[in-house]
Amino acid sequence: MPTQRKAEGERRWKQDTSLHRVLPDLKALIGTTPAALAAKIGQGKADALMPYLRRHPEAVAQQDGSLRWSAHA
Repeated sequence: MPTQRKAEGERRWKQDTSLHRVLPDLKALIGTTPAALAAKIGQGKADALMPYLRRHPEAVAQQDGSLRWSAHA
């Protein structure tokens, strides 16, 4: 089940760009609790998305350019 949950979170993040507005950057990800995210997008989506993004914060950072510096290091 955890593998399915991870795959579901990744799929949702990549396909539903409206989620990018809810968590636009690393600061938003760090400051958002699972309960707060669930209140915004629904429990099912939050249950899949939050574990994925916590394991892969680079997914959020890539969209806001936070990791851009690492390519030049």
